[in-house]
Amino acid sequence: MAGILGGIMVLLYVYARSGIICTNSSSDVFPDGIDIIVQREVYFPGNTQLLKQSETDAVVKPEEDIKKSIYSNQFSVQKILDGYELTLYDGEGQKIYSMRYPGEPWVEEISEGVLEIGISTGSPARYTFYFRKEDGKISDTFFNAKLFAEQYIAYRPVDDYQGDEPLILTDVFGEGILYQEIYRDFSKTADPMSVISGIELVDETHIRLKYCEGEEYTVVNEMVEMERASSTREPDLKEPYALAYFKFLEEYARDSDYVEEGYARFSLAFIDDNEIPELLLMEDDCHAKGVRVFTYAGDSVVELGEFGSFGRMQYVERGGMVFDHYMGHGEANNNFYRVEEGEAELICNMHSWPEHSNDGFTDQYEIDGCSVDEETYQAKWQELYENQGYLLVIYEDGIPMKEGGLKQLLVESVAQLSCDDC
Repeated sequence: MAGILGGIMVLLYVYARSGIICTNSSSDVFPDGIDIIVQREVYFPGNTQLLKQSETDAVVKPEEDIKKSIYSNQFSVQKILDGYELTLYDGEGQKIYSMRYPGEPWVEEISEGVLEIGISTGSPARYTFYFRKEDGKISDTFFNAKLFAEQYIAYRPVDDYQGDEPLILTDVFGEGILYQEIYRDFSKTADPMSVISGIELVDETHIRLKYCEGEEYTVVNEMVEMERASSTREPDLKEPYALAYFKFLEEYARDSDYVEEGYARFSLAFIDDNEIPELLLMEDDCHAKGVRVFTYAGDSVVELGEFGSFGRMQYVERGGMVFDHYMGHGEANNNFYRVEEGEAELICNMHSWPEHSNDGFTDQYEIDGCSVDEETYQAKWQELYENQGYLLVIYEDGIPMKEGGLKQLLVESVAQLSCDDC
């Protein structure tokens, strides 16, 4: 996502100094008797201007002119003490994204209503992301990617780069319009995209690709057939629950630090006995993190609760039972829930712990807060757990989330669930 770009910039640059940026002097911020004089540049498309420094204070562009430029273009790039600040706005002029960069980013309208924002950190090192004015959508950040036909991106993965990674073609905002991996004997280079010298859309179904192949760096011109998102899978997201889950995940990914940091995963599961799967969201695999469970009820996405620990939980498929287990220092809390009609109702709590006495440790047992003997406890345990046939949800089996491409990931997850259910 676009926020990753700011993080990369921090790693690639060392700030020489820091300071507070302001447009006027304020006794609320600075001690009395200190004049603050700030010179900055404000860039708007077609209207680049250096704001002159006055003797007493910073000169600012008239507020009505700034608002007019923002409403028209929905972005601003300002020169600040330590670099540049990029801000993106929605159609009403409200700020929806801001990031500071050591170097000057460029902003270019690549097609009507779509901006390309990029920054170079040397040759060859170019990072770009895209912003759609109409709905404020921000794409993933791409490294040395090639834009073609104004709506598609070609790139190669750079994480743990070995030289045999595919060329990936996708739509800019990862909405499931196109996703294709092209494997060839690409020549090995420091920059994985430097072997791709040309890519263009020939017609609705073909792409002309020019690249270097093998150790001899042989130039190859190839016509590649596009593999657009499968029309047979697209109807899956026409289901009300699937569309609601997609909207929920899209909003979650845009605002979640877990997604930005690469921790968030999701999956689908049939927990209750209807034909609508539940959405399972795992945000980490640490001890304190369980699995958040959502369902579709009353035309909306409803959270049933967070169950388990270490990014794991157990449920009875189509049986409506969820087992919530948490243990620490020998003490165990076991909760059993029944899921139905958009709610998770606690039906039993089983609690056990070792109690210290002069004779050593003695196991203690409670069911719903009432003390019981071990035999009673074990009988209840067999009834609610051992006789139920629980399935285990594991964090590692979840689908890693990212801000772009969620629609395609959800389409594939729905399709896989339908296949497993056949």
